[in-house]
Amino acid sequence: MGNPPWKIYAEQLAPVGFGYPLWAPDPPPGTNPVELGDVGWVRRGEFVALFNACRAADDRQPLNAVPSGYEPLDPSTLVTRGPRESIRQEVLHSRSIKQLDVSSGAGAGSPLQASVGVDFQFQCRDDSGALLKLDPPSAMSHDILSEAHVEEYVHKNLDSWLAFANSRGLGLKEKDIRFVCGTIKAVRWTVAAFHGSYRNKTGKLSSALGAIPVSAHLAVKISDESLPAKFYRAGPPERLRAAVPSGETKPAISAGTSDAEQTSQVSNLSLEVHDQCIFFNSVKRKTLRDKFRVLRLRGGGPTNIPTQQPIGVAFKFASRAKNIVNKTFKHGGVGSGDREGTPPVHGAESTNTCDHDGDPDDRGNAETVDVLDYLLDYILDNSKATSAIASDVEVYKLLADMVGRV
Repeated sequence: MGNPPWKIYAEQLAPVGFGYPLWAPDPPPGTNPVELGDVGWVRRGEFVALFNACRAADDRQPLNAVPSGYEPLDPSTLVTRGPRESIRQEVLHSRSIKQLDVSSGAGAGSPLQASVGVDFQFQCRDDSGALLKLDPPSAMSHDILSEAHVEEYVHKNLDSWLAFANSRGLGLKEKDIRFVCGTIKAVRWTVAAFHGSYRNKTGKLSSALGAIPVSAHLAVKISDESLPAKFYRAGPPERLRAAVPSGETKPAISAGTSDAEQTSQVSNLSLEVHDQCIFFNSVKRKTLRDKFRVLRLRGGGPTNIPTQQPIGVAFKFASRAKNIVNKTFKHGGVGSGDREGTPPVHGAESTNTCDHDGDPDDRGNAETVDVLDYLLDYILDNSKATSAIASDVEVYKLLADMVGRV
């Protein structure tokens, strides 16, 4: 059984360094976008919220219920940053992908010569890869900076959160529960992932925004092979229908425009809202149940880790952070094969595995390789601590610095 697209996507795009990559940025109909303070888990590349810890019990909670003994985290005690623009690139992609000039094609004799409707043309440096295309090329970030408050709150309440989730038959584990401390959101997006015999082959993403149905005009091809439709998607559907095709510009609303035309244009402009969560950061906890000591890692960059913490013992992660990244590579996570000192990661498959029909267990480790899980394990394995609490913000930044941003 091959890897599902959401797992390939998360593993391949993690080194970009913006946070956990979501395969499904669009919230289901009738639900809210991912927000700061959401507590939930990732299922098939989608964040599923249990409740929002910054809201009152009766204030628009996702399940219309909250855990027993629920006390919200007072937003007035938190320092936040944003929303502000943090990404201005049209395409983000894994290190295993090299962008090609669409106007020049992939070279003489290539089956992927430049053509109308080709949004992104690339060469595969390895057998696995992923890409994210933004329209417009803009994304907004919103972050909680008060990590100490969040960590204290998570440590105090996570047991009741887990009980709340599993009282509804979800079968979650402690490490599955995430407190959202950062989001990056876009207006419209296209995501794609692949895994197979693709090294040194050329590919292209082509689409026609504004077409109905959108799926009929979106395609990803590598060499002469089209990826199965479930290995790429675009959204949100209603916004894609209203979008202007790439390269065109929305007309400004002028004084001579009729009321009906102005209403239509204002309606279209109102769709330009950054509410599609493409990356998020979170705080998680992992505990050795038979003991009681607590360790926390927070704040500072790779060379500025505090030596004292309000709770538990100090742990200097930065000095051996490379072990975390290397361990991730060894597990087939984010390796691409074109970095110095990092061997390519090859699976047992010698042919394309993107056409599988099976759905693996999507809980826990089966969901994806999460770099924060490796950090929590590393803390527990290399200290006397029995409970580790950490944010993945610095981990993703460190990963990007080590691997190199695209």
